[in-house]
Order: sequence, then structure tokens, then C-alpha cells
Amino acid sequence: METNTAIQKTNQWTNDQIQLIKATVAKGCTDDEFKLFIYTASKYGLDPLVKKIWCVKYGTEPAAIFAGRDGFLQKAHESGKFDGMKTTIRIEPVAFSKKIKKKGYGGKQDEWVEFKKETQLVATCQVWRKDMSHPFEREVWEEEYSSGLANWAKTPRTMIGKVAEAQCLRLAFDISGIYSEEESSVIEQSIIVDEKQVECLSEGIKTQIEECKNLDELTAIWKGNKDLQKKNYFSEAVKEKKTIFKTIEITPNNEPTNKLS
Repeated sequence: METNTAIQKTNQWTNDQIQLIKATVAKGCTDDEFKLFIYTASKYGLDPLVKKIWCVKYGTEPAAIFAGRDGFLQKAHESGKFDGMKTTIRIEPVAFSKKIKKKGYGGKQDEWVEFKKETQLVATCQVWRKDMSHPFEREVWEEEYSSGLANWAKTPRTMIGKVAEAQCLRLAFDISGIYSEEESSVIEQSIIVDEKQVECLSEGIKTQIEECKNLDELTAIWKGNKDLQKKNYFSEAVKEKKTIFKTIEITPNNEPTNKLS
């Protein structure tokens, strides 16, 4: 309640409006993260109640604040100093590949797949201000921002163009602490990749899997660790051990053992 009172005093929002913002466009934020979000929204005059600005919490990482490209363009016009913007997109014969995480639905596990392209789009944006003689310029490459999914798969030219425009507008009009909607994929993927690299089997579970002698023991380990069953590093370790059992079809004295279907 102390947080709500402080926010109301600064922004003159009702308690109901604050609760609505928390429940819709700032889910899961800590009190401090919410205060920063509200301060940022007020500073730049972007209304979270109509989703001109919103906040996303990624696991235990600090919440990230987002706005649409049009929100940055709005601030440029409001400054009275905006003097035009030009965006060009070209294709470069530079291949790239990256690991992307496809979310599983209907109880299925998330899946890591490789996204490849033989060429990539490069967007360059220039923004002019009336009080400056030279334009601001930003160049962005598809490999740095594409998730290979959703709108990045359907309209990659539009997406990469918006990234360049958002970055250039932020630079030209001193907008900080806010990402564009089109940049959300690179933030989410970087956090997911970091978590994937950090997460690993505990020594206890690792030893159990290594020392189990047959498929029944392996199955017991799997069933006994339900909280780990959706973790890729656990399921991959179990699959690897299962594959080893399937290759052991006969013993040195030629008597079948561990023969699995």
C-alpha cells in the first residue's frame, strides 16, 4: 500500500488504476521495478493504460520496459524538433544461424532448434532534427534481433526496419531505459540461453544416472524427479543413458541381456 500511495502522489492515478496496470501490463514486477516503470512512463508521457508502454518480467531477471516504435515517434513529434526520418533495407549475402527456443504447447516440452538463413536483412535509419545539421543514423542486422518465429518469420523486413527506427529515434531524442517491442525477442532469447548454459544436473542426479544398471532403474530415476522432467538438461541425460542400454544387446559370453524393444 505504501508503494501505491507514493505512485498516486506523483502521478495522480487512482488505486484502481494502479492495480489494473499491475495486473495487465506489469505482471510479476517487484515493488521497486514497478516504481521504476511508473516513473519511466510518467517521464516520457506514455500511458500504460492504453499500452503505450509496458513491462515484462523474465524469470528472476530485472523487468524490462517496452514501448512500440510509434511511441518513440510520438515523443519525436512532441519535441517540435523532429525533421524527418528515412529507412532503407538491403540484403547482405552473409549467412547466420542461431539456437532458438520453440515453446511447447499441450504439455509438450519446449524445444531448442537451429534457425538458419543464407542471407540477411540489414536496415539503416536516419533521423533529422531541426536544430542539428547532420542526421542521426543506426544500422541493424537481422542476425542480432530475429527470433525466426512469429512476425520475424512472416514480416522480417518490417520488423528489422522498426528496430532500426526505434534505436535511431531513441538516440536522436535522448530516450533511455525503454526497448522497442521488436527488440523483445533478443532480450528473451539472451536470458533463456544464459539460463540454459547455467542449468545443469546436480552431482547427485548425475551420479544416479551414470550408475544405474538397467532401464528399470533409469525409469525410477525419471519418475522420482517430476520437477526436473521439463528441463532439457535432465531429459537429454536420461535419453542418452537409455540409448546406451539399447546398444547393449549381448554379453561377452553371447547371452542376451538388457535387450530392449
